[in-house]
Amino acid sequence: MANPDFTHLPRGQMGWTTLIEHLVATDDRAERHFLELKSDIELTQKSGRVKVAKFILGASNRDPAVAAPWLDGHAIMVLGIAPNAVVGVQPFEMHQLADAVRAAIGDNGPHWDVQRVQLDGKDVVVIVVAPPEPTVIATCHSDGADGLVDGDIYIRTDGATRRAKGGEIRALIARTRKTPLDASIAVTGDGDALHCGYDDAALTMYVDRTAAQLRRALPDASAQTSYRGMAGSNIFTPANIAALSQEPDPRSRDEYLGEVAEWATAAKNAIPDVIEHILACWQPFRLRIANLNDTFLEGVRVSVRFNEPVIAHRAQGSVSNAAKLIPTPPRAYGPRPFSIPIPNYAITKRPEAARIPVLPPTPGGLRINGPAELAISLNELRPRDVVTSPNGEVVLLVPRDCDATAITGTWSATARDHHGVYEGTIDGIAVCDAAWINRAIHGVVRALH
Repeated sequence: MANPDFTHLPRGQMGWTTLIEHLVATDDRAERHFLELKSDIELTQKSGRVKVAKFILGASNRDPAVAAPWLDGHAIMVLGIAPNAVVGVQPFEMHQLADAVRAAIGDNGPHWDVQRVQLDGKDVVVIVVAPPEPTVIATCHSDGADGLVDGDIYIRTDGATRRAKGGEIRALIARTRKTPLDASIAVTGDGDALHCGYDDAALTMYVDRTAAQLRRALPDASAQTSYRGMAGSNIFTPANIAALSQEPDPRSRDEYLGEVAEWATAAKNAIPDVIEHILACWQPFRLRIANLNDTFLEGVRVSVRFNEPVIAHRAQGSVSNAAKLIPTPPRAYGPRPFSIPIPNYAITKRPEAARIPVLPPTPGGLRINGPAELAISLNELRPRDVVTSPNGEVVLLVPRDCDATAITGTWSATARDHHGVYEGTIDGIAVCDAAWINRAIHGVVRALH
């Protein structure tokens, strides 16, 4: 008789009959980690049903890599055969066997089934155990005969099913941690980048023109008002009355011109801050991370690296706030109305120029790790779910000397208990020209007038 094929699980009645006939012609030495033979077992008795449960537990804790080459990863327990004899199994109630096994392996325990084979007019019963799951350790759920103890872990070796030892338990735990889990992740970008080929000449012209107007407001020394010149004349003329209601500018010519020069220098030094603020008001860029299958992912971290020299900048507020970064010009030279002191009088003026602070990243938010890398961390990514990075956190900028019209990049993702890196490409990020920022610059100049 030809040896049966132990590579695959038998199919159909003929396949099972061939396998049983071969096993009858052998003895206990044919037993392996995927095969156990029993002749004297009574499934009508608790002791017999417990032996079945113990085999199921042990076979389910085999190393999946060791189990895979045999019977398509399954394990079988053949009941009712002896060397060169078909003993058969006495009739039993299937529900009693199922209840006893369920009590031992738990409601969510390993999968198993029963195959009946008629041979020589007798019933041979085969217990078929599904392939072991790499991330699951099967444990006993109840006490029973044959040394079955609630909480114990059993393993199946060649020719024996026994309680696992300490080292074997540690190996089982280590195996579940190292086993790669099936996951599929997709990362895409939402938003465009902005080219920084702007023209800030309008801001410089505003400063120069304003400074020139302030200097022209300074009259010649001979034209300054003299109250002494009113003596001996009709001081009640409209011009003199108007002059008497004002006080002369307390600043000397040199002091006033120094204020104008100091303001012009400070205003020009603030222009880079204005530009930076406007750039930070460009449309935000967001990452979309999708879990494409039914695996629940925890501790997910996604990194994106761009191929072009992209600058990732923290998004800020409205463009209208950029005008506040230019200092308020000094008051034009000339007399001013007499001021009457009023207690607790609040003098209003343009808020002081100040940078909007960059806040620390929020949990789950984008993090900028360099000039061209983004990272986002997620506590969890549910099956078939899509998570978008918080809106308004980052804008993408392309330097002036880069002529790219689109941005591409690569992404990588890791997850807790997944001992591997998921990778992919990201593209379709358009680069918009500098027309938007140039319009924004002119809008700031209009707001300053």
